[in-house]
Amino acid sequence: MSEYKLIQAEEFHDAEHLLAALQRRDGRWAPHPDKWIFRGHADARWSLTPSALRPGSLSEYEYTRGIERRHGHRKQIEKEHSVLRAFVESCDAQGLAIPDDSPMTRAEWRENIQYCAEAAMEGNAQWPPNATLSMLALAQHYGVPTRLLDWTARPLVAAYFAAVEAARWITKATRGPAGVTHLEIWAIDRRGLNILASAAPARDCVLKVVAPSPAHNPNLHAQMGVFTLLTTRRWDPYTRNEDTALDQVLERRFYQLSSHSFAAAPLPWVRRIKLPVTEAPRLLRLLSYEWVSATYLYPGYRGVARGLLERRFWDDPQLDSSVQNRARVSVFAGVGPAEATIAGARANPEDVLAVDAGWDADAMPLTPRG
Repeated sequence: MSEYKLIQAEEFHDAEHLLAALQRRDGRWAPHPDKWIFRGHADARWSLTPSALRPGSLSEYEYTRGIERRHGHRKQIEKEHSVLRAFVESCDAQGLAIPDDSPMTRAEWRENIQYCAEAAMEGNAQWPPNATLSMLALAQHYGVPTRLLDWTARPLVAAYFAAVEAARWITKATRGPAGVTHLEIWAIDRRGLNILASAAPARDCVLKVVAPSPAHNPNLHAQMGVFTLLTTRRWDPYTRNEDTALDQVLERRFYQLSSHSFAAAPLPWVRRIKLPVTEAPRLLRLLSYEWVSATYLYPGYRGVARGLLERRFWDDPQLDSSVQNRARVSVFAGVGPAEATIAGARANPEDVLAVDAGWDADAMPLTPRG
């Protein structure tokens, strides 16, 4: 297996070359560019872990906090079911449309979903059941932690979600994680993903791509969103659930395959494409020229307002990108904008990148998808 590689890693040094690589006509995506799905991370160190499986994420939705973060399989399902049920009941209380709503659906929520959760808590079924997937997709797009992981069929949309958060860090609109150096776009070939999904050992978690109807989810439609799902294993209910990161599950299954499995789809099945985080403001601006911004990815007036505010995070197209990057590195390293004077332009104060020019980070939070 040493000659076979699941993941191909690449790094670009400027936004223009990254965008060229993400075009579907690029040879990386041949021979079936429509089979790839994409996800953007503002920090290349992040793993492919769904929000509900990140430490402490579900505790934020409980009345009592301070619950132990590393808990067992049973408690994990109990929390996920509780949050989902509360989301559905709150939507119903406001008269909001619920996916697949009908008298039968409501009865199923009261009885079958509760039964499925209890069976999964005992290790006798997998969680979540199929009947919950459309509602989970809706909850996910509005920031509720779920076991779904967001992907998109549009590579530039993935680049946007990586760039918009990283650009806020670079411009100090929000505080970024210490030590971040690169943003990243993940790409997965769905043909390879299907092969790995079918290679599950007995009682292992189910891996699938979920593509719910976008009829009740305008964000999903605008972003051409799909999801990957890792269900729970069927096992000892008091053992901690160890399958939290999709990339770890894919690698574990890949090395269990025989070589004839690779004939159905050319390798690599996974690509990781990095870009220095200092290029994020430039990438965000260039994406807007491709009609990829909050204005088009969040339908409605709020999306329009977000799109206007995002321009604060752009680079200045009139300045040379290498000069701007030197200033951004100084600012991101903790040097204030007054000290981040561009080399060779000290006599002209207008050439200094004033990244802290009165931006109110709380005025319009730009929270990307989970």
